[in-house]
Amino acid sequence: MSEAEGAIPRWRFWLNIVVNTVLFKVAWWVCVLGGAWGHPWAGVLMTLPALPLHAWLVGAWRAEAVIILSAGIYGYLVDSALVLSGLMVFPERAQLLGPSPLWMVMLWMGFGATVRTALRFLFARPWIAVLTGAVVGPLSYRGGEALDAVWIDKSTSTTAWLVVMWALGMGGLSALLRGTDARARRGLDG
Repeated sequence: MSEAEGAIPRWRFWLNIVVNTVLFKVAWWVCVLGGAWGHPWAGVLMTLPALPLHAWLVGAWRAEAVIILSAGIYGYLVDSALVLSGLMVFPERAQLLGPSPLWMVMLWMGFGATVRTALRFLFARPWIAVLTGAVVGPLSYRGGEALDAVWIDKSTSTTAWLVVMWALGMGGLSALLRGTDARARRGLDG
């Protein structure tokens, strides 16, 4: 699609991807280390203003809001299920609301902000997104555990839950991307 047809200039496209990637990486580290070091508000305070900035840069704020909020709700529900079942425990210093702490919800929302930009190449291919989520998603939890932000049960059933949870989440986000893209093509979203 040419610029005249509504596509953004190539430089802006790449700027959005770079800014999106950097913001997500910084948010991940601030959220996880904030939780691990007893400052769970740090990730919330960093991520919350970054999300509207991201939506403004991308320009499709309604589509972004749908995906970002959906990712946050999904993450809260599945992480809370893990906490309530005793398969995942956040240290007292990392708790902020709950059962899944608010900084974890911000991580999910920050991840949701990558769906239409930095990770679009992945989410545009649903089966690749599902398989990638099944492998990489559980590893991100283990990374948080290595930094003492969370404890995760090492049983096979917990690993299976993480694999399924991430595969379903990635498939759902991929479907949301396709749906919001279709609405945008019909001129229904901004």
